Amino acid sequence: MHVTFTSCLRLTLLRLFEDQQGSILPIIGAIVMLATAGAAVAVDIGRAYAYRAQLSIAADAAALAGAVNLPDVDAARTAVYRYAAINMPGFERLVRSEDIEFGHWDPETRRLVSSEDVPSALRVTTRLSEENGNAISTLFASVFGNDTLEVAASAVAGKRSSMCIQSLEPDAADGLGIDIAANIEALNCTVQVNSRHDYAFRIWLGSKIVADGLCVTGGAYLSGWATISPEPTLGCPPQPDPLIDLKAPEVGGCDHHNKVLIAHHGNLEPGVYCGGLKVMGDSDLTLAAGIYVIKDGPLGVFDTSKLRGEGITFFLTGEDGLIRLDDNSTLTLTAPTDGDMAGILVFQDRNFGGHHLWDSKAPTELHGTIYLPEGQLLSQSSSSITPIASCNVLIAKRLHFKFKSGVSIDLDQATCRQYLPSAVLGAPALLD
Repeated sequence: MHVTFTSCLRLTLLRLFEDQQGSILPIIGAIVMLATAGAAVAVDIGRAYAYRAQLSIAADAAALAGAVNLPDVDAARTAVYRYAAINMPGFERLVRSEDIEFGHWDPETRRLVSSEDVPSALRVTTRLSEENGNAISTLFASVFGNDTLEVAASAVAGKRSSMCIQSLEPDAADGLGIDIAANIEALNCTVQVNSRHDYAFRIWLGSKIVADGLCVTGGAYLSGWATISPEPTLGCPPQPDPLIDLKAPEVGGCDHHNKVLIAHHGNLEPGVYCGGLKVMGDSDLTLAAGIYVIKDGPLGVFDTSKLRGEGITFFLTGEDGLIRLDDNSTLTLTAPTDGDMAGILVFQDRNFGGHHLWDSKAPTELHGTIYLPEGQLLSQSSSSITPIASCNVLIAKRLHFKFKSGVSIDLDQATCRQYLPSAVLGAPALLD
């Protein structure tokens, strides 16, 4: 007859407590035995949690890789198997065919809906199980009859509309703040707020935001007098920085020192502008194509000055390498369409942050991405970062639009895609 460890321990304890001799030592010994067994089993439970964390990472990576290949189901499956294996080397059969589900994501119910239509999303489940032949062998729990543990994790990913406004701030309030009478238009694209804070997104009375989608990881403060379309989806997974792999350009020696141009009309060449570049008065400058490194000083355009050019990238680095646009200054600029900085109009060095002030009330014409991964972009006092339906993407640690300021973006223009990096166009995203 087979008697388990558990039943033996139970009988022993009963006999000890029924013992009339009054000796406490056997009881203490039994309690110590029980505590030791519990601690041993806790080791196996801890191992299971650690494996589940690894499985979750593998599921996220595999789901994103599969979403990249949608709607090609066969290519998506191949990518899922490959990326699951890459993220948990040494484990075979993490994902079986039935662990990959295709369908469409319903943002209202936050569910993957099966459909016979062309799929736009998928769920991937990674498993360590008996059926997969890779269950976790226990170290101590076998004394209770559990020789193995089974663990699983799932992730849903799909192709969303292109993301044209993203706040990268992970924790604090006001990842995206929209003050009184500000106006945000994100047409044919989505807005993402990554902060987990209870007030990650705030919008105040008289303001308006219209987008294809508004996804907030944390919570929101929504004024009853604001116009919001659609209603924000709260609790969204934070989305990775789509430009995290963008390499900063090399910065050589200074070509200019504390460059200040007042009422200057003429051309400007790429180079390293140490101490910044300030354009004042009624200057009118045509910029030659290339990278303008603004180091240890601001990119300042003041008064009624104008900057214009095609194939332009501003790289901001060092202390005070910040944007300062004032009064009625005007920008007419397009990003490069090829090369390392393709689609990048402004790129701030990841080693620096600060406040970028956009205070120009004059219309601008910009095509490209403004990328400030550690900076805050502040638009204020009736200024607009972009003209109506502009071809732009704004990515910053925080974005704040003050009284009557705003932005208007529409990525559905025929010529728009050439001015934006491919990483931001219809990028796959984790949905759950």
